[in-house]
Amino acid sequence: MVTFAILIALVGCASAMAVLATLDYASADGVGGKPVVVVLCGLASLFMLSFFWLMAVGQLRRGRVVLTQQGIYQRGFTFTSFLPWESFVTVGAAYNGRPEVLAVAYRNAPWEKRQFGRPWRIDRLPPVPMIEIDLIFFALDASLVYHLVRFYVENPVARAELGTEASLERARVGAFS
Repeated sequence: MVTFAILIALVGCASAMAVLATLDYASADGVGGKPVVVVLCGLASLFMLSFFWLMAVGQLRRGRVVLTQQGIYQRGFTFTSFLPWESFVTVGAAYNGRPEVLAVAYRNAPWEKRQFGRPWRIDRLPPVPMIEIDLIFFALDASLVYHLVRFYVENPVARAELGTEASLERARVGAFS
């Protein structure tokens, strides 16, 4: 959440600078190449303000991962992805500059995916069917996320408890066997 708030603040400041530069150049006298500079600053303003438009229409938002009885749903900043439990082959821990949990699926898995948010593609879908959980964006222990995802991939009977108090209790006490 803090990361997303910082991103919003940075884009907000850049938007304000671009808008103010456009207004300043538009009202300035005796500036060489004024029309070109005004157009370029105006385009930069529109680009920066498009970030807030995409947020307003819901195409750009904070991500989340939801384990459901049907499968794993992931909402990134600029994508959605869903894979049913039967699709997963393995779960692994990775480090790509930051900790990640990878739930890898069969290549021919029924992968529901959607990438949006142009021109602000902050994150991208993986090239193959998988749920790639970048743990830097979650206020959870990386080990807990790994063990929860692995447990539910390997134990189909236990998936019925997802969405209930039993799944929360399992996470609290670390009952993954």
